[in-house]
Amino acid sequence: MIKTYRSIRRLLSFIYDLEIKKIRNNPKLRSIRRNIIIGE
Repeated sequence: MIKTYRSIRRLLSFIYDLEIKKIRNNPKLRSIRRNIIIGE
C-alpha cells in the first residue's frame, strides 16, 4: 500500500512538473491555471 502511494506521488509530481513547464512557455495558460488553482 505504501509503495503504491509513493509511486502515485512520484507520478503526480512528474505530471505537475510537466504542466508547470507548459504554463511557463504559454502565458495564456498561466492565467487560466491561476483561476483553476483559486477555484479549488
